[in-house]
Amino acid sequence: MTESRANPLSPSDIARHAQVSKALIYKHFGSLDALVDDAIRSRLQLLELGPQADHEAEVEVLGRVLRVASKLREDVQNQPELIDLIGWSFGNPDPRAVNVTEAVQRFCKELAARAGAGAEAATFFLGVITSAICDRRKGTFEETQKDRS
Repeated sequence: MTESRANPLSPSDIARHAQVSKALIYKHFGSLDALVDDAIRSRLQLLELGPQADHEAEVEVLGRVLRVASKLREDVQNQPELIDLIGWSFGNPDPRAVNVTEAVQRFCKELAARAGAGAEAATFFLGVITSAICDRRKGTFEETQKDRS
């Protein structure tokens, strides 16, 4: 599905890649959204959660991480230009974009260290930023669709 950069979710491209008809895709899944949802769920198995943290220090760190993540999300959402810059940089081979991506990763690692957490928290913070990017793009897409109607 990622071979076509223009529109990786084109029903025709998906059908051609899967070597089936578009009608079969719609008959089985009902909609393109259902197909995408099923593909994501089948590729990313739900993680088995380990036993909950019993130790007070672990619970304290988790609480700090969640508070930091909440503040990070709020701060990032209030800076649309920053969201656009970071979104532009992710996966972009341009050296300037790579520098932005690396700066964001360093920031997340430093934030995790200040919260007393490890690499998992840094990855979580990066996910918080990525989620804000997705929300902004979805909002921008929805506004564009509204303007067209």
